[in-house]
Amino acid sequence: MPSPSWLRQSSAAPVLEALRAVAWADGSLDAAERELVVGVVRRLGVDVADATLHAWLDQGGGDGPSPESLAEEDHFGLHLILSTAVRLGMIDGDYSEAERARVAAWAQAWGFSASDLAEIEAEVTAELAQPADPFA
Repeated sequence: MPSPSWLRQSSAAPVLEALRAVAWADGSLDAAERELVVGVVRRLGVDVADATLHAWLDQGGGDGPSPESLAEEDHFGLHLILSTAVRLGMIDGDYSEAERARVAAWAQAWGFSASDLAEIEAEVTAELAQPADPFA
């Protein structure tokens, strides 16, 4: 299915498609995953109506972008994408093998070692274990 015009016009399209793919990797998109992806879309300033955004999310994840389509990102940008993808996989309390495999494939394609990914996963696990700051 072709990407909608609002997504094709965004420089963040590969990142957003990657996050949607991870969110759907386990076969479902739960409320916490949806909230995280919508939050990323809003923080990136992508101009899309809520109904349109939710309809795109509901289409399923597909394969996401090829790892090569994001290979030109700098190391920090790729690290941020992986960290966000791991958070997305873990946010519902079940980091499935399918979600992890999707993230691991991108990590490997972008030159991150298995220990680099394990470190990112440990960082995200620690962050998610922290109680929410009501003043943040």
